[in-house]
Amino acid sequence: AQAISEQYIPEIVKKKVAEMYPEAKGVYWKQPMPGFLDAYFTLNKRKCNATYQVSGAWVSTEFEVPVEEFPDSAKQYLAAHTTKVTRYYRSESKAKGVQYAADAKEGNSVMQFIFTKEGGYLMKGPRD
Repeated sequence: AQAISEQYIPEIVKKKVAEMYPEAKGVYWKQPMPGFLDAYFTLNKRKCNATYQVSGAWVSTEFEVPVEEFPDSAKQYLAAHTTKVTRYYRSESKAKGVQYAADAKEGNSVMQFIFTKEGGYLMKGPRD
């Protein structure tokens, strides 16, 4: 994703972030692909990023969470299938609702493990 100066962010997108996350601190922007913008920020001392279409439509948000907030069954799965988890987070989207994910090192790459909101395993793949 390419970093973008706030002056190039459509007002509708900036307004949507301010409405959805009024307590967001240190907002900066990246463009992961044409037509989409990611707002990166801190909320309640946690790293977050929210994806929007350039029209202002919200797509999804990822919230970093401590391991204590991660579903127990997902933690058990990770303990049995990984050696080093580097990040835990909760994601919300219109398309998929609430899900949990974790990044874990496998050799020289980072894999993302995705779970249901109840902690059921869904899939894994390379972290982009």
